[in-house]
Amino acid sequence: RRLSYSSTRMDKNFAMTKEDIIWFAGLFDGEGCISIERHRPRAKSGERSMKYRLKVRVNMAHIDTMERIHKTFGGSLGIRKRYSKRREANQGCWSITSDKAIDLLKVLYPYLFTKKLDADLAMEFGELLKLQKTHRGAKLSDVDLKQRDDLYIKMREAKRCYKQYSD
Repeated sequence: RRLSYSSTRMDKNFAMTKEDIIWFAGLFDGEGCISIERHRPRAKSGERSMKYRLKVRVNMAHIDTMERIHKTFGGSLGIRKRYSKRREANQGCWSITSDKAIDLLKVLYPYLFTKKLDADLAMEFGELLKLQKTHRGAKLSDVDLKQRDDLYIKMREAKRCYKQYSD
């Protein structure tokens, strides 16, 4: 069973204090993830180019915390039941994408430590998207696709470095 909550924008509708930002930056540094997702075009929808999307997310079992994140910062929250041999528990998955993710990372940035490199790459990706603004479904140039793919690869390589340090 999956419950979903959604809100459209991280803006004035969300009551965000400096304490909330600092709290979330610390939690996000340990539990969060910044990624650039790459999706192949779907013929049925008429898409002609590879799609890239920035996503910021947190997964955890403490649902009250997940609901606080969603209430404070917006985005989407999905809650699903997880079953294992040892116990049954809910898992929350909060996420925010695209421009809203960039806005959030700019607010968190001064307080990030572990995720600072990922945030730098994400903001670079956001700037690139602004420069390459195209209408939905438009075919991107080979140069634009290469620039997006380069940042996608840099983000993946950065995550490999983190794994090496933790092993």
